[in-house]
Amino acid sequence: MKLLNNEYKIEKIADDLYQITLEQPFYIQNKLYLILDKYPLLIDTGYIESFGSLARSLKEINLGFKKIHFICFTHPHIDHISGGLLISAVYSKIKMAGHANILSDIPDYMKYVNEWKDDTLRLINSAYEEKQSRKRIDDFNENWEDFLKRLENYETRHRPINKIKLDIPLRDKSVLTTGKYNFEIIETPGHSKHHIVLIEKKKKWAFSGDMVIGNIPAIYGHWDGNLDLYKSSLQKLAAYDDCTFFPAHGEIIENPGRKIKLILKTLEMLEKKILKKFPKKGINLREAALLIIPPNAENDADLWYIALALTESILEILINKGLLNLKTGDNNQKIYKSNH
Repeated sequence: MKLLNNEYKIEKIADDLYQITLEQPFYIQNKLYLILDKYPLLIDTGYIESFGSLARSLKEINLGFKKIHFICFTHPHIDHISGGLLISAVYSKIKMAGHANILSDIPDYMKYVNEWKDDTLRLINSAYEEKQSRKRIDDFNENWEDFLKRLENYETRHRPINKIKLDIPLRDKSVLTTGKYNFEIIETPGHSKHHIVLIEKKKKWAFSGDMVIGNIPAIYGHWDGNLDLYKSSLQKLAAYDDCTFFPAHGEIIENPGRKIKLILKTLEMLEKKILKKFPKKGINLREAALLIIPPNAENDADLWYIALALTESILEILINKGLLNLKTGDNNQKIYKSNH
């Protein structure tokens, strides 16, 4: 987890629509979207340590948090919502919107974040033998403790930042109206079970969060993701092929149908690649990941743990199809074996 350099960029990309680019400590930059209307709307808030950069970006267009009416979270992952925890603590009049189940499922945000940490540690233990994993676990814990200390520094006298404020609970087909724009909500579980996409049909805008980024998704299947649900949600989004997709990371997507087909095809190819290369002796999670992920990816811890999580989700689909099984090997390490 890197420290931020506080760089930012705000750019007008359409009438009434701005894209804000912020740094974050995990991997690629965050993209937030601001809609200027009778009731201005900010989609996602970025990571909490980007709060100052977000404020400066708004100032460039003579706007401040006090003038924002709505903030809508595409999902509650830390690089999308944690900035909003601080914003809601300081600017309580802003109406916060997000998936209706966020409040009941995440009563304590810091506990939710630590569940992500615990799941990453579980992935490390599944991927490496004890001696190999010890160093990675120590490094991960050291970085995590430093991150938590920085996060705790943002506690304010107004309210604790471990509580998510949600004024407007949203479900499938809900509509968020900002004045002349109407944003229909599409529930898209998979990357996160609380993921939503906002569609403005007249402008053909789709604010797609983390649903369509890169060629492979980030799915923590034992935390709050599900690969089968992700595929179903992509197929649902394919119906909006005439829209421009505005993702939370990466470039704006003008041909989303083609991109969605590519992601689904890639996932299918990864399943086939694992089965084709699968050794008779059985393999652990790391070895399975190296069947489908370039080996140099292991040098980037944040991206590598995402790769391990996706690999695990693919392996579990193959187990459910009856093609693989899971055994416990030496040192209680999980070993995947072929049924053929």
